[in-house]
Amino acid sequence: MEAGTSGAGKRKAVCDAAIQAFIEDGYAASMDSIASRAGVAKQTLYNQFGSKEQLFAEVIRLNVDAITLSLDGPGFDLRVSLLRFVEAFRYRALSQWGLGLHRALIAEAPRFPKLARLIFETGPASARDALARFLRSAMESGQLRKVDAHFAAELLMSMVAGFERVRLLYGVKADPVALNEKQRCAAIVDCFLNGLAIE
Repeated sequence: MEAGTSGAGKRKAVCDAAIQAFIEDGYAASMDSIASRAGVAKQTLYNQFGSKEQLFAEVIRLNVDAITLSLDGPGFDLRVSLLRFVEAFRYRALSQWGLGLHRALIAEAPRFPKLARLIFETGPASARDALARFLRSAMESGQLRKVDAHFAAELLMSMVAGFERVRLLYGVKADPVALNEKQRCAAIVDCFLNGLAIE
């Protein structure tokens, strides 16, 4: 794949390969195996990312960026923006590869505390901070009641994936009469907005 592939295309191929390798082998996945999956030379990985730790962090950052970009859509309709965020978050957090990556990260955290901290800051904390900035702006413009924006962001993120991710991690199927995905996303956003409505 090396010849004739753009830098962006090569980087995406590497990140896609890294996700699969980390899901299957955890942090034990070798740079050799990732390079082979991506169809690039191992030196290409080191040239682009510097280390396996940095590659791991980049995989997380790209997923967070894809979620938080949903807050930057045209206009500033609060409910629509939050709905986009919730849909993007659930798509990545609750998909099979999202759950697999989550398992891999949790499994490695006790053995690699420095890596765990880096991943936390690059992933969940970064997403929370972006959402908090968005919510703070809505509070300052009078669309939401003023509370601690970081707490509000953590609350919404917990509503989005908390119990449902636990259920999926244990392989338990959803109640067949439960809300469909579109209804569930709308209900999450509406419950959140009702809790912070201006009184």
